[in-house]
Amino acid sequence: MLAGCTNKDGTKKDLSAIPKAVVSFFKKDGKAKNKKDDKTAKEDKSVKESKDTSKDKDKTDKKSSESADTKKKTDTKTSTSESKAKVEEEKAGPSIAVFVPGILADSPIYAMLADGVKNAVHQYNYDKKADDKAELYILEAGTNQAQWPAKITSLAATKKYDVIISSNPSLPELIQPILKQYPKQKFILMDAEMEGNPNVYTLRYNQYEQAYLTGYIAGLMSKSHKTALIAAQEYPVMNDIIYPYFEKGCKAAYAKTEVSIRIVGNWYDANKGAVIADSLINNGVDVILPICGGASQGVINSAKNKGIYVTWFDNNGFDKAPGTIISSTVLKQKEMSDIVTANYLAGILEWGKADMVGVADKYVAFVQDDPNYISTVPEKTRKKMSKLIHSIESGKLDVTK
Repeated sequence: MLAGCTNKDGTKKDLSAIPKAVVSFFKKDGKAKNKKDDKTAKEDKSVKESKDTSKDKDKTDKKSSESADTKKKTDTKTSTSESKAKVEEEKAGPSIAVFVPGILADSPIYAMLADGVKNAVHQYNYDKKADDKAELYILEAGTNQAQWPAKITSLAATKKYDVIISSNPSLPELIQPILKQYPKQKFILMDAEMEGNPNVYTLRYNQYEQAYLTGYIAGLMSKSHKTALIAAQEYPVMNDIIYPYFEKGCKAAYAKTEVSIRIVGNWYDANKGAVIADSLINNGVDVILPICGGASQGVINSAKNKGIYVTWFDNNGFDKAPGTIISSTVLKQKEMSDIVTANYLAGILEWGKADMVGVADKYVAFVQDDPNYISTVPEKTRKKMSKLIHSIESGKLDVTK
């Protein structure tokens, strides 16, 4: 076949339409043309192969380059992640959450807890670099106790806090499911008792002594020999310690004292507190101990209006109603929370232990130097109280016996 007489698809061209001179040229020069075309074809093939090889090489180089870039990006990403983790590890100072089972403004015992923890954290951070400082978060869970379990569980679920610090006798029971679900979560519980768990430390105040002292002055100051305790709700410490030892103190002062207890049903209803107090006063009660959070204000108002006395628990309450409030048996919650938090930050807290402090340790105290106490309570009564306190401090009297 003549070179150049084929179509691109390899089929034979129709030469009938081509002029004879041209056909003659093809025939005459076909051999030379074939040789030349063969040479050209070989050169073209060689060039094509060279180009193809070059293209393949370019593709290989491109793939190698892309692979290198991908590896570089992966290495960079890994390096960045490792660096980030390293930075987070390096700046991992202690992280503390305070769970307030109530509202700070209405609960002196919780306000003291928060203040104590804040002071310990402030002291710890004083000479620390930014990355080493302790972080503190405070959550007020509100007065609806039914919501406390979900809120404290959510706090633990974040896994952001090395320790959760709180204060309430009901907390050991509330945290039991959390300890199973989040076995690494640690708790410090004030005003509570739970021993033997390596993730929990508890400290409680000797409320046997606190209730007894409060009951004793109530019994001394009652003229009708009828006293009462108004509680927000029933719970083990109230039923087993506070009320029984308040009653025991009242009867130690005057054996025939009648002691009763009433329940508000919540920690905030001041109107209901006042209604309950009015009812008790109408039945002859002339000294009341309110342990009912915000509802206590209703009790105070009723007592002022009716001219009877109130004894106070947990903090110094004399300025709430001078002349009406005759005693304050306080817990040094701020000081104790400060010490316990500082021990945790120093790494010396004894996990699994349940401590108790009382009158002899100066963390449960009957206020004797307040001007309102001195002006309201007769000297004879104050001397009896002083003698009782001394006997407890010295160990001569164990109120539980």
